Amino acid sequence: MVDSSSIISSNENYGNFELIVNDGWIYLYDTNNGQIWKKADNPDSSWELVKHYTE
Repeated sequence: MVDSSSIISSNENYGNFELIVNDGWIYLYDTNNGQIWKKADNPDSSWELVKHYTE
């Protein structure tokens, strides 16, 4: 899980999603189903599922 003390920009709320930027990573948290996706902060990276609330 993302440590809130290391977040370098404020969370942005986009409907059912929160966007967090932390140490060169972009995290997308789905507040409906608990999924957390991440990708490197560069155009060549892809989104990957990090965690789901059932884990």
